[in-house]
Amino acid sequence: MISQYGTRPGLFFRRALIYLTAFSACFNPAISNAYEIVQSRGVDQRVDYEKLANIGAWDDRNYSLTLEDVRLLSENEPVSPLPAFYRVKLKREAGLRADMPVEYNRSQLNHFLQEYGGFEVNGKIYRQTRMKNGKYEVITEEDR
Repeated sequence: MISQYGTRPGLFFRRALIYLTAFSACFNPAISNAYEIVQSRGVDQRVDYEKLANIGAWDDRNYSLTLEDVRLLSENEPVSPLPAFYRVKLKREAGLRADMPVEYNRSQLNHFLQEYGGFEVNGKIYRQTRMKNGKYEVITEEDR
């Protein structure tokens, strides 16, 4: 039997359910953005913590950085998965100034993962990142 919609009634409702599910998934914040960088969680409100995600994957330990720490990072800091707090640590240990160019090699990411276990986001540790829109982001459980 064909309904007023030109199809069998069950088929129309199944299609409508599929379209609604797909449409709502586009606007689900848990899927599109699993974590949010909250400025007020940082120890130094002079630091733009959200900007730190432009150079490396986000890690909540970035909230411990002060303006003096962030000044160790160069204006042309290379984009890599290494979080900002770890870059500051590496530069301090090597005695490098902000104006000195640094190339972070791939082994430093492995050292970071061994030393810290991964990227801390909202109290959980994650080990994977991906490049999205020119930035590295942490892959959380909600993203899988």
